[in-house]
Amino acid sequence: MSLSDIQRIEILILLGCGDKTRTQKQVCEIFNTKYPDRRISQSTVSRIENKFREFGNVTDIPKSGRKRILDDKQKLDILLDIQDNPHKPTRQVAAYNDVKLNDDDPYRRLEFCEIMANRCQDNPLFIKNTLFSDEATFVLNGTVNKQNCRYWSIENPHLMMEANTQYPEKVRITLKSHVMEQI
Repeated sequence: MSLSDIQRIEILILLGCGDKTRTQKQVCEIFNTKYPDRRISQSTVSRIENKFREFGNVTDIPKSGRKRILDDKQKLDILLDIQDNPHKPTRQVAAYNDVKLNDDDPYRRLEFCEIMANRCQDNPLFIKNTLFSDEATFVLNGTVNKQNCRYWSIENPHLMMEANTQYPEKVRITLKSHVMEQI
């Protein structure tokens, strides 16, 4: 459990200033007596003091890079949600769990494509050991709704999904390339 901003400020106050200062060890003893369920070490006091001297505040510094879901409960909730309804659109799962694309995602996707192209070049059988599927819906008014759909399951779910749309007259074409050889 991390310290609240109030507790961090309290640690700075306990350290004191000018002629009335305490050692980090003394601050730990006082703090740990007051908060026996939230014990701190001298290194915690040192980090808080250094952060305050460098940045002028005690709040956590935003981390750079992709935000990760570190909470095991959130990971489990997402997995259970997908397990309960494996056909739920990933966009719904992402929106519900506040998972978003980052600015660098297009570059990462391009990098993935380059890696896959290199694998195909290095191993001509690589593509035969890969399953691809694609789907496009051709609405009779002339628009095309193309989506990539992947349903991961141990056995065939034999699923039929009905959806209400404003264009009931449409043709759906699904192309599947099956695994030709085992990996």
